Amino acid sequence: MTWDARERVTALPLPAGVDTTHPVAIVATGGVAGGVGNSRTWPLRWRAVVRK
Repeated sequence: MTWDARERVTALPLPAGVDTTHPVAIVATGGVAGGVGNSRTWPLRWRAVVRK
């Protein structure tokens, strides 16, 4: 999710092949930093992402 200056929440779509997310931080511009992965693979491999 992101929050804008008026504190409105927007849900972010998942990237293709991803069903697990791990948001870590929300930056001042409203972007989200964290990781994404696919729980159907083992071991679970996380990929770092920043969504603006």
